[in-house]
Order: sequence, then structure tokens, then C-alpha cells
Amino acid sequence: MPTLAGYLLWIRNFMGVPVSALPDNSIYIAYSFSAAQEIVPDELNQVSAFNFTDATYNLAGHILITTAQDHPGAVFSGYIAGNNLTVVLISSGTIASGQALSAVGLNALVIGGSGYAWEVNPAQNYGSVLTPFTMTSTLNYFAAFRAQFKIFEFVGGVVASSGDEGSNTSLSVVEIMQRLKFSDLQYLKTPYGQTYLSYADRVGSPFGMS
Repeated sequence: MPTLAGYLLWIRNFMGVPVSALPDNSIYIAYSFSAAQEIVPDELNQVSAFNFTDATYNLAGHILITTAQDHPGAVFSGYIAGNNLTVVLISSGTIASGQALSAVGLNALVIGGSGYAWEVNPAQNYGSVLTPFTMTSTLNYFAAFRAQFKIFEFVGGVVASSGDEGSNTSLSVVEIMQRLKFSDLQYLKTPYGQTYLSYADRVGSPFGMS
């Protein structure tokens, strides 16, 4: 059965969301989990408890991406030696010291990997700065996710065919796509929402797939 504790582990291990981007006590964790529980059809649990749990976690993960807000960054002083950041003093917020830098250059000091970056201003070419300097950072983890998956872009349906003068392609629209309601189209934008739909289609759902 899905649990909030199990969902938190799923967020860390399957989605790979770090604590620095989403603290364990974030309200968005409980919110996305509760919202998913209200949507996932109970009939799936009668077929498979594992599938029911995985469907709930995937739908919750989709909701998390679409709703979670990045927490404020930090005002701190520190220095850079090579590709390592050392924080001397944190005036406000939270930032970890001793992190490897994935990019150092003009206008930005990026800590972490793809979709997970502290963008630090003011604009200057940091390079290796051994003298402590003060910076204000902003975390853009979930904002980057929403941009990547085009969460806020309108989707009115699925592509049935496309073509130009040099080529023509036509896709056979599977039955589930024909039965999607307007509210379901948003699930197609993330891999977690797509996974949920694959489960819901097996048993029917309150979203037009009966």
C-alpha cells in the first residue's frame, strides 16, 4: 500500500530529487501524495497492490513537478578553488559547502547537475576566487523541470498526422488517446504522468477511460 514515508523514499531514489531542492518536511510532498490518492482508482488495488502503489507514486510525482515551488536561496560568503565551493558564512537561507561545481563562468555559478542548479549573481566571471565574496543564490530545480516538460504550454489534443512537401507521417492514434479527457492531457507531459495513465487504462478510471 502507498504510504507517505514510502513516497518520500520514491522521490529520493526514483525521481532523484535532492533534499536541498525539496526538504523532507515540504508541504508539497504531502499535498501531491494526498492529491494522487484521491485520483488513483481503487479497482487497481484489487488487481495488484504493487501496481496500485506504483501508480499512486507516479501520479504524485507528476503532481509534485507541476505544483512544487522552489524554496528561497541563500545569501552567503565563500570562495572558489578550482571546481569546489567553500562557504565561509551563511547570512540567510541554506546552501551546502564543499560541493563540486558543474560550471563556473560569467554570470553564473552552477552547483549540481542537470535541472538542479544554484544560479548565483551578481554577474562576474568567478573562475577561481580565493578571496571570500558574498553571493545571493536562487534554486531553480522545479522551475527547470516545468520548462523542460513544457508544463504551462497549452495542449489541445494529440498529433494524428503531420506532413510537408518532402515527407508525410501519420500515427495511428491508440484507443486510450481517443478516450482521454482534457484534464488527462496534462499527464502526457511527464514520464510519471504517462506511467500513471498506463496503469489507469488497465482498469478504467474516473477520467474517461472506463
